[in-house]
Amino acid sequence: MDVPLWFAVLVVAVLGIQLARPPWWLVALLLLGGYLVANSVLAPAVATLLRKVAQQVGDALWVPPGAPDADGKSN
Repeated sequence: MDVPLWFAVLVVAVLGIQLARPPWWLVALLLLGGYLVANSVLAPAVATLLRKVAQQVGDALWVPPGAPDADGKSN
């Protein structure tokens, strides 16, 4: 099933706003800030930082094959 990225982002944003109920000024500030950073000279630095953070999170969540689960059983 192919879902367009814009639609997936829209669904996550709507659910996040409905569930977390942040103030609208904060939503507007984050959207404006993201837009401005994406179109600035800082964009490559932000992309590199996000890539490194995503790599570290992925490494932290990775479970090697054969490692025991929470109930003690092996994969």
